[in-house]
Amino acid sequence: MSKFDLSNIKYVEIPSKGIFRLLRFTIDDKTYIAKTLKEEYVERRQYVALLKKEYEAVAKLHSTYLPVYYELIDDTRLGRCIVEEYIEGRSITDYLAEQHTEEEQERVARQLIDALQSIHQRFMVHRNLKPSNILLTKQGDNVKLIDLRPPFADEIQAPFTSTRFQAPEQKDETVAVDTRSDIYSLGLVLRQMTLPDNFAPVIAKCCSLGRTDRYMYAEDVATALDSRPSVDFSQGLKWAALVAGAAVIVGAIVYIAQSGISFGSDETPEEATSYILPDTVAADTAKQVAEVDTLSAVVPSGCNVDSVKQVIAARLESIYRPYQGDSIGTHSRQQISEQVRNCYYGIMRRLGTVTPEERAVIDQYFAKYRSNKDAQLKTE
Repeated sequence: MSKFDLSNIKYVEIPSKGIFRLLRFTIDDKTYIAKTLKEEYVERRQYVALLKKEYEAVAKLHSTYLPVYYELIDDTRLGRCIVEEYIEGRSITDYLAEQHTEEEQERVARQLIDALQSIHQRFMVHRNLKPSNILLTKQGDNVKLIDLRPPFADEIQAPFTSTRFQAPEQKDETVAVDTRSDIYSLGLVLRQMTLPDNFAPVIAKCCSLGRTDRYMYAEDVATALDSRPSVDFSQGLKWAALVAGAAVIVGAIVYIAQSGISFGSDETPEEATSYILPDTVAADTAKQVAEVDTLSAVVPSGCNVDSVKQVIAARLESIYRPYQGDSIGTHSRQQISEQVRNCYYGIMRRLGTVTPEERAVIDQYFAKYRSNKDAQLKTE
């Protein structure tokens, strides 16, 4: 039996845009949020299904920087609701207006990247990253990333209330949305912050109009920042010492090279450039990780575009083949979408040696091939 019986609970409605109502209520001295549909959507089955899908997806995410989803209930008065953690805080826009230091803002930026990383590690996309969905807690100024838009059947689309922070491909719907759309939105948010110098080139790459020029995952953004240490140019003597030390190291390297001295390596060039999935992926996603590794293994590093196209065609045909000729429902479409998404990520992770132009061609080929296969499916 649910502990959240809302039939007689008093609540305060929090003003919100979009399709959802947000209701604040208290049980046993603890405050929660009930997320339910606005009246004009409550009888539309596709949006009721959207609530369930959001709960099933987000409840599996465990991160300090994401709200806790406690339960999905069907209330006699409010209809279907997600009961989630109430976050006492303010948006990142209000936080920045408080004139925090560069160091404090960098801490928030790092937390935001970590929050997005916990989503991408699940092969999910936030889809709605913008300042109003980034909250800072009243106690501790810790990030809470809210309003994640989980993947759902193609025919179920929730309206967006703002497009300012959307990636170009989200606005014109030219290709399927993936994690790089989140990266673009992340870059726009980070641009509004006062951050150390090492953030500038990373933000610029995040905000590339062509998604093949962006980082693939939030983890890649964090790695890029860690490889670009911030330099405090006010420390003139220390900087001079570093330059002098670097000169000594370069001289030593030149001497070693001229002397013919070599050092062994356990890595072959191919191993050194291969992609590795993050170790922090939760245990219950091991199956997805294995599928991605299997798919990516068939795409050799450095292969040409035509061979990648052949792999894409073969893999997508194998995914869609069991569903050909039969009418399918929403659940089957969700299964197909998950398999296609894992296939896409697995293949794209192996394309580190191709040019941006070649990657764009492969990207467009995948999207077009998938679109054609989707059009052939029969719906119940």
